[in-house]
Amino acid sequence: MKDSLSVFLEVGHQLIANIKAINIQSIQTLEAIKIYKEYKAEVDDLLKEKSVEVGHLQVAVRSAEQTSVKVKDELALEVERRKKAEAKVAERKGRLLKPKKKVSWISRLQRNWKM
Repeated sequence: MKDSLSVFLEVGHQLIANIKAINIQSIQTLEAIKIYKEYKAEVDDLLKEKSVEVGHLQVAVRSAEQTSVKVKDELALEVERRKKAEAKVAERKGRLLKPKKKVSWISRLQRNWKM
């Protein structure tokens, strides 16, 4: 059986070993926390940067959408104008192509002489 001094020394030795292990783990934990904070700061900076980029892109997309709507409206108006112009041209061509009453030059002369 061990005497109380050897038990006391053994327990003390284990206690010191455990304290050293806890201290090492504490140091490792603090280092991990420091690294985590550095990474988090980097991620936060990147997030802010990307958020600004996204904001600019959203503005650009809205502007492009508005421009697209305007161009579509202008195109629709131009198509409508063109259809009306083509209809007028077709109508005028139709008038020109309608057979007029054929009057020979002789009958015109005869009418003119009767006056």
